[in-house]
Amino acid sequence: RRRAVDPCRPWVAVGDAGTIIRSTDLATWTARTAGTGHRLLAVAWTGAQFVAVGESGTLLTSPDGMLWSAQVSGTTGHLRAVAGHAGLIVAGGDTGSLITSADGVTWTPQALAGRTNGLVWTGTQFLAVGEFGAAGFGKTRATSFDGSTWTLQDGGYGNQMLAAAWSGAEFVAVGTFGVSVTSSDGIAWVPGGEFSFPGNLHAVAWFQGRYIAVGSDGTLVSARQPVPVPATLFDIESSGAQVIAVGALGTIRTSADGTSWLARPSGVVQHLRGVSATGPRYV
Repeated sequence: RRRAVDPCRPWVAVGDAGTIIRSTDLATWTARTAGTGHRLLAVAWTGAQFVAVGESGTLLTSPDGMLWSAQVSGTTGHLRAVAGHAGLIVAGGDTGSLITSADGVTWTPQALAGRTNGLVWTGTQFLAVGEFGAAGFGKTRATSFDGSTWTLQDGGYGNQMLAAAWSGAEFVAVGTFGVSVTSSDGIAWVPGGEFSFPGNLHAVAWFQGRYIAVGSDGTLVSARQPVPVPATLFDIESSGAQVIAVGALGTIRTSADGTSWLARPSGVVQHLRGVSATGPRYV
């Protein structure tokens, strides 16, 4: 039996031209005021607040997804990823733009050479995926326990990593040309083999015992079956009884089982680049 969506748990999606929309039931979405026209590329729930990041160092915070406050990130680089908990938040993106904060207001630059495409917090450590190292190539993953000291992990596969997820027991990282790799500790990685898809995988989530990825050409991919969607999908998030994917031209798809998907009216035509909800990321 499918569980109902928790009516007290807000979902937030962000995207182009400062778009922010919010829902408590996944069926009705309401536009919120961002106070910026910059593209928002990612959003995360820290346990205490939502943090949205985007172009030109744009950084916004909100306790509930309704009212948003602009913060000074201290960087002009595009911020493409954000993750963390109530006491430590990490955001990253273009080369030299990795920053950390204890409260979402005061941000400190950190030394991690390269481009960060995705960030994951497991409860004990951070994983960053992208292109790292002095030359900006060759290492596609980095790990940290405190957001300040990062250890580069061997790339080994040649593909750029675009996103990652944590299942509660292992990481999966996905990237260009359908590549996926898995690891129990963030250090030793093996080919994932979770997905059969030749295009780029933009994001991945753990939901009901399996990973689900979204990618180019509007494809939802899991170990069970691919589901075509008539729009490129940029992000996917699971929380509680639902998983949600967002993408181009305001596309939203939701599912209670990871197999059957519903189209939801977002009320916007801008590309949606990130989505998050209160509660745990892996269920």
